[in-house]
Amino acid sequence: MQTFINGNIYLGLPNSWAKSVRADENGKITEISSSGKDNLSIPTNDEAVIDLQGKFLFPAFEDAHSHPASRCRTLFELDLRETPNWNEAKMHITDYAKNTQSNEWIIVHGWNQTQWGNLTQNDLEIFSEIPIMIINISYHGA
Repeated sequence: MQTFINGNIYLGLPNSWAKSVRADENGKITEISSSGKDNLSIPTNDEAVIDLQGKFLFPAFEDAHSHPASRCRTLFELDLRETPNWNEAKMHITDYAKNTQSNEWIIVHGWNQTQWGNLTQNDLEIFSEIPIMIINISYHGA
């Protein structure tokens, strides 16, 4: 068993984080605490306790490959992965562009062609003064 405490632990869903987790000998998370180790059961004497000191832990990815760097970028770039359609996405991008310098790129995460459609250059005309890159939700295209 291992207990990870004092961290920023990503639980796999947008805005889903914990402060402490306990994992069994197979690495499976058995307990989660969003407020800290005090909400976990008392560790056994042979259990390793790892203090993350505020660092990030991404405990599991189910795919054969992962995109942790791309996921981390959603923390400081425009994250529209939960936006249901292009009209709403365009509104968020327009608002975001108001605080963007003309030589600064807008990076948008979350284009899902099944919901937003296949975007064309015409769809992006409103942003002619500011460069924009819209990354596919799969992170395999933009």
